[in-house]
Amino acid sequence: MITDKNLKVSTNQAITTGDIKSTDVIDLATARDIGEGEDLYAYVTVTETFAGGTSMTVQVVIASDDALSVGVQRINQSDAVPLVALVAPTGQKQGYVYALKIDPVVSGVTAATASQGNLGARYLGLIYSVAGTFTAGKVSAEFVHGIQDGRKSYASGFTVV
Repeated sequence: MITDKNLKVSTNQAITTGDIKSTDVIDLATARDIGEGEDLYAYVTVTETFAGGTSMTVQVVIASDDALSVGVQRINQSDAVPLVALVAPTGQKQGYVYALKIDPVVSGVTAATASQGNLGARYLGLIYSVAGTFTAGKVSAEFVHGIQDGRKSYASGFTVV
């Protein structure tokens, strides 16, 4: 998996209650070609174990403004991830990671964006929807081309024939 600083939308972002927008967005007016024809994913990693709330849902959205509040269209959404799964890595234990495939509509024209010269929505980001109130918990998130989980390990001591 190849990452880029400009494709990171959350860095150790605290998630507490309600609908929380990613701290950063991708401006598609300057980065329109983010992999047309390729599989793209929102890759969300828990960096601090969550406590107190019930669950979190992650939405990939496009919008007409960088505050993700005008002309918002959801392109994909995770299932509700329960509190018990929202754990950060500790020692050799892997933390929770979620990858959401981005629908090709990211560059498409919607009713809300038709007035922008038919260029489609300008901003791409995430909204974290929380059930309950978390007293702890942070995530990092980025948009990537292809994913790998880094969790495959094989027993040692085998012979290749």
